Amino acid sequence: MKTTASVIVLMVLLGVPLHGRADEPEIDMEAFDFVFSVKPWIIAGSLEDNPDIRDFMGNAELRGAYKWQRHTISLMLRNHLESGFSKGAFQVDWSFPIHRRLRGYTQYFNGYGESLIDYNVHSNTIGVGISFTDYF
Repeated sequence: MKTTASVIVLMVLLGVPLHGRADEPEIDMEAFDFVFSVKPWIIAGSLEDNPDIRDFMGNAELRGAYKWQRHTISLMLRNHLESGFSKGAFQVDWSFPIHRRLRGYTQYFNGYGESLIDYNVHSNTIGVGISFTDYF
């Protein structure tokens, strides 16, 4: 898994073993059953076309994934705290083995911003599919 410099610094501070070349270190995720990430963003440019996008999308996304045996469950949370938790989104994913590297995938999404074109439309969706890779 390739990482950015800020994640590498955090992982070194936490004592996570790093492997690979100096310019492309990799984190050995086999030793961990839980992964957590924060994805902050800032609005760049004009908001004249979408003046309320920050109200619905917030300023960051939190994501965690837990691996149990060969199953992976992940949760995504996104909210603009000033909205009083009336806007935002959450998503739950479940990945499970089907055959060797082939995995089944289910997803539930509730909230705003499932796609950027409909960022201000509340949606409830369920998705089912297959994948050839996983978080771990």
